[in-house]
Amino acid sequence: MTPDASEIYTSEIGDLEIASFEGKIISCTFSALYSASNLTPNPTTNEACKQLQAYFNGSLKKFDLPLAYVGSDLQLRLMKMLEAIPYGETFSYQDMAKRLELTSGSRAVGNLVGKNPLLIIIPCHRVLGSDGKITGYAGGPDRKKWLLQHELRFSHRAGTLF
Repeated sequence: MTPDASEIYTSEIGDLEIASFEGKIISCTFSALYSASNLTPNPTTNEACKQLQAYFNGSLKKFDLPLAYVGSDLQLRLMKMLEAIPYGETFSYQDMAKRLELTSGSRAVGNLVGKNPLLIIIPCHRVLGSDGKITGYAGGPDRKKWLLQHELRFSHRAGTLF
């Protein structure tokens, strides 16, 4: 899908570019990764920015945006699984592979998760290696760690993720 609107949201961990098509969010990526910035904002991208602001200030735990993503049946199932990971919690790639009944295992899940075009909104940052270590993230490992620590801080749970 070619975006028809986009907007930049400046966060504590970098600029995020939100793009939409026909009133649905199709991507939320760190702006160095994707660029439709010659487009103008619309009400959908405005709402995404408002929700990102609420997420970053700790008051939003789950996004409520119209989303559009395409892919194979497996990719769509994975996106739904990612959406369902609760705020402040993590899953392992291996756990997700088992739930998806993938014989190719965690590596296949990692490859699919790496194709998530809706960073933060679809919380792929909540997926860790089976040993609890931070592995892979399109925004980089430092951002992934920051996001996980941010959620832990606002989830009112004791302890650390690492």
